[in-house]
Amino acid sequence: MDAGAAKYRELLSGEPNSSTLPKNASLENVLPQISITDFQKTNSLQDRANSTLLLALEELSNNVPLIIRDLRELPQESTQYMLAECFAKKGALEQYCPGYTTEDFLKYIKRVWPRLQDISFGVVDPKGTVMGVATMADEMDLLDLSELASKDIHPHLTNVYEYLGSLVERAKDRLPQTHRRGVLLDKFLYGVRLNAMSSSENLYVMYFLMKETHRRAEERGFSYSVSQNTHPFTQALAAFFGSERLLTDCPHNYVNHANEKVFSFIPEKVQVTVDLKTYSTKA
Repeated sequence: MDAGAAKYRELLSGEPNSSTLPKNASLENVLPQISITDFQKTNSLQDRANSTLLLALEELSNNVPLIIRDLRELPQESTQYMLAECFAKKGALEQYCPGYTTEDFLKYIKRVWPRLQDISFGVVDPKGTVMGVATMADEMDLLDLSELASKDIHPHLTNVYEYLGSLVERAKDRLPQTHRRGVLLDKFLYGVRLNAMSSSENLYVMYFLMKETHRRAEERGFSYSVSQNTHPFTQALAAFFGSERLLTDCPHNYVNHANEKVFSFIPEKVQVTVDLKTYSTKA
């Protein structure tokens, strides 16, 4: 285990760093407060330069310094663990599964990690602590995710990727069918450090990750990016950044290839969306 992994696990049991705050102050009191609802009400960046949300995001950007690092520059083990824990404990399709652990998801992340090195990145604070990670790849590098999730992996994860694959299949008539490199960016796993920031900071970091993702996609010349969003905030961010919603589904009702209702433990309120972003670089 690298030193970063040990440090991260130790930090999880502590309080957010408040060394720069005055006495009796907290991050919640100092920083502007934003919520998922704010993003849901502000549908797009277009023509909203003076909106309350964008002003709050600007203030957060001045007070929550984030430094972008390519994935290959980040400490591998601690970054993988952070991402696995984020999904195992907070993921809409993972947190409700009885007996499902961080280590179960970590095994899969390690398996797919080599596919994610080219475009993925993370953000660190001025001390070098990883605060968030955004993983993505050309769709041509992730065509066999369901197969990767079926080899010596927790059966719940196998069901998850079979389910997500079924959503893409349902939306295929509205997805680009070029099947060549450099056209469709697959937005894979996004996560932030748990128990380390205020709720507003968490939202800001995820917003920052998504903004940088779209910048990288355009810089690399991708025509589209696609995501299967399982959290209300990433769904709100998809709309905020101008993605088209291809479908919305309730995983609670999903029946797999063996005619089994494998997600009956997931609350019916949980929804999953497939969202497609089109870039100006589109031919």
